Amino acid sequence: MNYLYDKIFLIVFSMLPIMTDNIKPVHICALLSAVSAACLCHVINIKPLRTGIEICYFVICLVFPEFTFFAAAVFYDAVKHRDYAAAAFCSAALIKFLFSFGKEGIFILLLCALSVYCCQKSLDINKLKIENKKGRDNSTELERLMKKRNRELSENLEYEIRLTALNERNRIAREIHDNVGHLLSRSLLQTGALRAVCPDSDEKLKKGLDDLKETLNSAMNSIRESVHGIRDDSLDLRMETAKIVSPLKEKLQLKLDYDIIGEMPPKIKLCFIAILKEAVSNISRHSSGNKATVILREHPSMYQLIISDNGKGKISDDGMGISNMRERAENIGGNFTVTDKGGVCVFVSVKKQANPEQ
Repeated sequence: MNYLYDKIFLIVFSMLPIMTDNIKPVHICALLSAVSAACLCHVINIKPLRTGIEICYFVICLVFPEFTFFAAAVFYDAVKHRDYAAAAFCSAALIKFLFSFGKEGIFILLLCALSVYCCQKSLDINKLKIENKKGRDNSTELERLMKKRNRELSENLEYEIRLTALNERNRIAREIHDNVGHLLSRSLLQTGALRAVCPDSDEKLKKGLDDLKETLNSAMNSIRESVHGIRDDSLDLRMETAKIVSPLKEKLQLKLDYDIIGEMPPKIKLCFIAILKEAVSNISRHSSGNKATVILREHPSMYQLIISDNGKGKISDDGMGISNMRERAENIGGNFTVTDKGGVCVFVSVKKQANPEQ
């Protein structure tokens, strides 16, 4: 926009010398020609065409010196676009005009020098604007990347914290099982031994030992359920999946797509782990392909597990592996499908509300 303002400014000042004298038709023609040439040079991006327009105008100035009154506006474009051939013709027209009009020639010469200064200043301003815009764009992109990186770091930190907590729960479960569980087992054996050597005549002692044994049994069952519950809850599905599929990486080109954000119910988690182990075992032993894909995905209403390869194996419904996988999926209210078109594909889907008690 600065360029248009500069040209308007130059055209207005170019009219000052002719305002003191009678305005002739040639002056009006020169003004219209200069405005047209300046506008065309502003919108045309093809350099040869733009240079041709400028040269044509300056050639007219050589023939009709009155046209040189408005040469500064066209000379502005020649300077802006570094059209040296047009600038040379303009210089020739200015020299002829200087000898023809004297004082007016000096004024137009100074006006052309002013056009060079205005053009350079406008170029510097526009360059600064472009650099500022690039700086803003780079700052916006950098801010976006920083937000993305911070989000990833936050998610990784949350995952590490959760994984640490799960490992700690596993450790506690092992200690309960190894220490308290063994002590209770020994107490049960000792109680049974005392009950065996207890005299038949001492009914009160027998009854007390039976009650003690039942209490110890209840404590053992409670601890067993708690330990299994802690272990099931503390299983990290992402880590378990990575461990299970790791043998496939040695034989096949494996693609693992894990897209589960929330915490999966323990029963579904254990089912998926068991099915994944069986499917990976089948692929390792029977697949003739060179690629395998494992997908775990969470949808708004369901969980999905997909295991596939590009082998040419055939499915046998009588096999224990397929039957076990199907039974595990159906036991938790899920759907199990297996196909052998273009490779074997195991597809399991479980609704999130299939086990509301979980």
